[in-house]
Amino acid sequence: FLNPEKLSSTIHIAKLGREFFTNPGQENTLLYYYEDLKYLDEPMNSEMVNKNLNNAARILKAKGIKLVFFAAADKYDLYYPYITDKKGRPENPFFQKMRDVKGKEYIYIDTITPLRQALERGEQDIYWLDDTHWSHKGIKIFCDELVKYILPELR
Repeated sequence: FLNPEKLSSTIHIAKLGREFFTNPGQENTLLYYYEDLKYLDEPMNSEMVNKNLNNAARILKAKGIKLVFFAAADKYDLYYPYITDKKGRPENPFFQKMRDVKGKEYIYIDTITPLRQALERGEQDIYWLDDTHWSHKGIKIFCDELVKYILPELR
C-alpha cells in the first residue's frame, strides 16, 4: 500500500502509454527488475568504461582478436520513453554517453537504438512480459544489428 510501484522486493511495475505486450489484460504493463534503477545511484562512467575497453582491445588485438562490446538494454531503459509515470526519474544516460565517447578501439554495438526503433514501429514482445530476457523477437533484432558490425570485419 505504501509503494504500489513495488510488487515485491525485486519486482517493480509501471504502466506504458502503448501496448507492447500481447499478454491479455497486461498489454501495457511493464514488469521490471529493481536493479534496472541502479543507474540512479551508481551511474556508469563512460570514459572509464571506454578506457578499460580500449586497454582490453589492445591486448586482444596483439593476439589477432577484435573486441566487440555491447551492453544489453534492460527493460526499464528500453521502455523508458513509454512509461506514463516516471516518478521524476531521468533516463539512463549510459547509452547516449557510450555513443558519444571518442576514441573507441573496439566495435561498439548500440543495443537500445534498434530495439527502440522496433518499438516505434509497433513491435510487441521484444522482452518477455514476466522475464528480464529478450524474447526471440528481441534477439533477432539484436542479431540483425550484430551482423552489420561483424560482416565487414570478416571481409
